[in-house]
Amino acid sequence: MNKKTCLQHVVGGIGVCLIAFAPSVFASAVCAMVKIEIQQTLTLERQAFDATMKIHNGFTELPLEAVDIEVLFTDADENSIPATTNPNDTNALFFIRVDSLSNIDAATNGTIAAGQSAEIHWLIIPALGASGTNTAGQLYYVGATLNYRLQGQDLTVDVTPDWITVQPMPRLTLDYFLPAQVYGDDPFTTTIEPPVPYSLGLRILNTGHGPATAVKMESAQPEIVQNDLGLLLGYTILGTEVNGAGAARTLTADFGAIGAGEAGLARWTMETTLMGEFTEFAADISHSDALGGRLTSLIQEVQTHTLVRDVWVDLPGRDAILDLLGKDDTGLTVYESDAIDSAVTNWTGQGSLTRVQGGAGDHLYDAVVPLNAGPFYAEWSYTNGATRDVRTVVRADGKVLKAANAWIEQRRERGTDPWEYYFCLFDTDQGGAYQVTFQPRTVQPNQMPVLHFIGRQVVGEGEALGFIVQASDPDGTLPVLSALALPAGATFTNLGTGEGEFTWATQAGDYGVHPVRFIASDGEIEDWEIVRIYVGRPGEPLTNGLPESLADWAPEIMDVWASSMESEATVLWNSIDGLLYEVYAADNPFAALSAWTRVGHPLAGNGELLDMTEGTGMEDIDRRYYRLVLAGDPPDERNTWALVRKEVMPGYTLMAPPVRSDRRFDGEMGAALAEMLQGANGGIGSGGDEIYLLQPNASWVILYLNAAGKWCEANGTASSRALPPGQGFWVARHAGTSARLTFAGPVGNDGSQSVALQPGFNLIGLSEGRDLPLTATLATANPQGGAWAEEADQVVMPNSDGSWRRLMFVINWGPAYDGHWFDFSTWQIVPTNEVIPPGAAFYYLRRGAATEVEF
Repeated sequence: MNKKTCLQHVVGGIGVCLIAFAPSVFASAVCAMVKIEIQQTLTLERQAFDATMKIHNGFTELPLEAVDIEVLFTDADENSIPATTNPNDTNALFFIRVDSLSNIDAATNGTIAAGQSAEIHWLIIPALGASGTNTAGQLYYVGATLNYRLQGQDLTVDVTPDWITVQPMPRLTLDYFLPAQVYGDDPFTTTIEPPVPYSLGLRILNTGHGPATAVKMESAQPEIVQNDLGLLLGYTILGTEVNGAGAARTLTADFGAIGAGEAGLARWTMETTLMGEFTEFAADISHSDALGGRLTSLIQEVQTHTLVRDVWVDLPGRDAILDLLGKDDTGLTVYESDAIDSAVTNWTGQGSLTRVQGGAGDHLYDAVVPLNAGPFYAEWSYTNGATRDVRTVVRADGKVLKAANAWIEQRRERGTDPWEYYFCLFDTDQGGAYQVTFQPRTVQPNQMPVLHFIGRQVVGEGEALGFIVQASDPDGTLPVLSALALPAGATFTNLGTGEGEFTWATQAGDYGVHPVRFIASDGEIEDWEIVRIYVGRPGEPLTNGLPESLADWAPEIMDVWASSMESEATVLWNSIDGLLYEVYAADNPFAALSAWTRVGHPLAGNGELLDMTEGTGMEDIDRRYYRLVLAGDPPDERNTWALVRKEVMPGYTLMAPPVRSDRRFDGEMGAALAEMLQGANGGIGSGGDEIYLLQPNASWVILYLNAAGKWCEANGTASSRALPPGQGFWVARHAGTSARLTFAGPVGNDGSQSVALQPGFNLIGLSEGRDLPLTATLATANPQGGAWAEEADQVVMPNSDGSWRRLMFVINWGPAYDGHWFDFSTWQIVPTNEVIPPGAAFYYLRRGAATEVEF
């Protein structure tokens, strides 16, 4: 039995349900309950093993029948260790399942035909208890018993055990935090109150003995799964922060590595359109049974807490990341990003807040709480909270509290109630006396009107759709309502009362998504919402009342203009009159902790081509990614375009197109190549830069660049060749200087492309705009392994210094190497996190039959 050690991405699905959100009570005195769900998937790299058994039936006329293989596990002292195929058997130390079969129909009661060689692969995933506490790992032996029947006789073969080492594993606890009360519009009032931002927090604590690597929480948008009264309730993500750094404005958080005894912390700033409270907050977790389910899960538990405040534990040696002050049935606890949990004493009602200086300027107060040996919290009613802010808080020993640890909080149960204000104080130790300075709040300028949330609308073809749009203004002004980008046949009427009426009698042929922008204006400031109206067909399947295509609809980039001779990049798209658009950019949104940044300001569509230009300094950027969205939507990876620059040195450079384009030498790819290269008339060898293309029959085709910047065949005619997807080429730079080539196009790398590998050498370039994982991508070719170079697939790639690197897919070298790509330049196996960057190309030597690489 051969085995190889490999890292597998193990996925655990976590469904987080924010249950029973209760907006304000309606006039009918019915309490409206809404169930909101956020589906999240936690992924991380973890240890797994591949066990392989090869059985050769040397009898050319007799089959091997009733083949039954039992895989056996023992520890270093040869004690039997339990393993199971049942993901709910939490008493076992290993989960094992058949991963693949070749020339045998089953690993239990299977049959191997006469003269055939069978191969069985098992996936083995250790349970959390298998790793022990030894930092060097825990040793186990894996053997097998083979039973089979030949001509009616039952025979048994004991397979010599091989060893595996289970490295220390992480053990994760997920703590979620959500405030009990959130503020938005109260339907019980005539005024439409604006939403107040709040935080949703998540801390992942690793209490195991090994690191958690490549930890990423992928999240869907909040989804209303129960809304019996049909409340117009919406959620907006205003910002995302991971480990104290800004990230993409989505619910996805990339934590990277979380070491043993460490924690990762994410928080999302959100808004909810309706005022209410989360009466219950629960998180349910499910595990992939195909990867061991509960048995192999590295998640110890998932806990939920009421968030009191984001605070800062500023003790010596702590980091500068905000921590989470939570409330549970047992009281208050501060959950730190430093992986420390501390009980918090609540001194509310046992201290005093006394004013010692008033007047028109700053107000001084003395706050006193009992002396305390650890962190504490206290709050006092503060009647001037509507007009004053905290300037400073100074402890008696001279310590100045962090701004996050002293704040004024406003509360009320419903929109008809007056706001109540409280001064809140958090400190990490000591307590005693504090001097608090409150400063006058700056007079508010004209405030924005508030447009009542509308939300997505669904109607069938041939049916009528109508709804009322409402708005109010905190300053008492009566907003003017309007709508832009109305579908043909739709009307919107401003009723002059802070309300407007939308009507549309849809017709056959109106199928699809129709975004409409509704606006409330006070003459100076506007509030707006882009509403997607979906016209569906009868009988179309819906999920929670909405079609999937409604969520997927998004504007698309038409082109990106960029040049190595210019310092700007311009994004272009076809616009719809009246809609607002935003362009986001990132240096690498697919990398850990990367974030999108908005370019410029929202642009209003005019029904024509729109463009957004990113300014000077772009000439120094090697990679830039762009995403177009309707204003207010968060950017994601759909329809991403990239600007990628590739350096061509004097002499020969092996490369591939770094973005998806038409790949024609008389089109976009050829123009991008020619822009900075040198041409010459006179044919091949006359001094113009050249392209070398490897043909399937192992011959070469040479194209040369003429003085007019056109790629020509050897006979001097303009080339109309197109480079197949996934193939690379050589650039022969005959000038004595390097050239920096600029490419722009869609990113690709979506699994929709493949390149054929023929027996022998292939020149391929798989990357189209973003990094590809090297080992995972090459695995799609089912590489042929061997113990010798003459029998194994190989990859030969250039280094930046002009030297070459050779990789070989190894089998029969031993457990530490089998099933891996081995690098002869470093004499190490290739790391699982190594990537193929955009524009890279290399040779693939295929030893076996023709196959394909998918990328």
